[in-house]
Amino acid sequence: MTFSIERAGRPAFGGRVQDRQVSQGTSFQAALQRAASSSPASPPTDEPQTEQQLIARLQRDIVTDYQPEADEMQGAMVLDQVKPFLDRQPPEQRQATVLRLLEAFETPEGHIPGEEAATYYDIRQRYGWVRDGIASAATLSGLAATPAEAQRREGEEAFASKLRDRGNKLEYHPDQAQDSQGAMAADIRTFLDETTRGADSEYASDMKWTVLNRLYERDWVDAGPVMGAIEQVAAQDFGKELLPPMHRGAGTHAAVEAIRNRAGIMGGDPEREALGIANPQFYSLAIGARHASAATQLELADTLSHERVPFSDVTQFVTMPLQDSRHSLQENGLEMFRRLEWLTRDMEGPLAAQVVGKTLDEMQSTGGLPDTIDFNDWKGDGESWEGSALANLNAVADRIKGTTAGDAVLDRMRGYGMIRD
Repeated sequence: MTFSIERAGRPAFGGRVQDRQVSQGTSFQAALQRAASSSPASPPTDEPQTEQQLIARLQRDIVTDYQPEADEMQGAMVLDQVKPFLDRQPPEQRQATVLRLLEAFETPEGHIPGEEAATYYDIRQRYGWVRDGIASAATLSGLAATPAEAQRREGEEAFASKLRDRGNKLEYHPDQAQDSQGAMAADIRTFLDETTRGADSEYASDMKWTVLNRLYERDWVDAGPVMGAIEQVAAQDFGKELLPPMHRGAGTHAAVEAIRNRAGIMGGDPEREALGIANPQFYSLAIGARHASAATQLELADTLSHERVPFSDVTQFVTMPLQDSRHSLQENGLEMFRRLEWLTRDMEGPLAAQVVGKTLDEMQSTGGLPDTIDFNDWKGDGESWEGSALANLNAVADRIKGTTAGDAVLDRMRGYGMIRD
């Protein structure tokens, strides 16, 4: 079975490369039409209904069948299948499911049944892609990737619930509470010691800091004294400020880091990208955003606003068409926006604005535009590439308008002649 573009959530780029077969038995133009007619967020029609079906699909599509989509998307392709599967499960079953999925793709030492010597390294690499995608889905779901961490998180949840009850009582009925911020700080220290018992000192210190930050990022509205107690421990025991300062829910910061680290890793393949083959970082950002919560997207946008070059391999791929001297500036610019539209399709306005802004930064860093680029007066083939050639540009503009960062990006685009007032 050929892995479908719809199910992979993978766009067909490289519209000018006529000799590259996108999918076995499928012409490039047909594959492009399929990609155009299907939103990446549309649920596939043959979703696995059981855990064993999901494992079998991942084994087939990622490990044994050597699908070209797997080579391009790697762990992001797995994320796009595992995260929806977890979302369909009852919340109390999701953690156990993650651990079983990871166990199913452990790579034992020595020979893998059915493995040829020539594929020894490659199969293990593909197992790594699967495990990375499962771990990414777990992080975006607020779940652990090891049994020990899962057990520890369970205790953390119970402890946080007790802290909330104490903090609420202390905030609204202090005369009835035989408690104090200092007493809660002492109990937090005890909890941190217990949760890291047995770990070596350096790892234990890092782990305590991670747990303390995860406690802090919870929403402590109506339980303010808890927040003060956590800040007290951070200042007195660690001597540094807690991160993140926004209280958007436990695990939000970890989800942001999971997307950011995967999309920000260096190591693109210029030769493949010149053929219009997107790099894994591109998919890590697009599909990570697709499955991220609104809170995670917002925090990622805040993070990107303070970083100069967060996703250089991603933005280099998006802007690469501008370097193609075989085609007009308008043609190249519209291809850039076709890639940018797909990349930001599942992003909230603030995050999309940051990504578009970083793309314009990349465009400037590689020489900018030789001239203004007025798409509206272009008389080329306006019906190529997913319908109207301007549809992607307009979709990106509509996606980011109305946000502070987005409106600033739109002003930059007007300066380039890309859009009009």
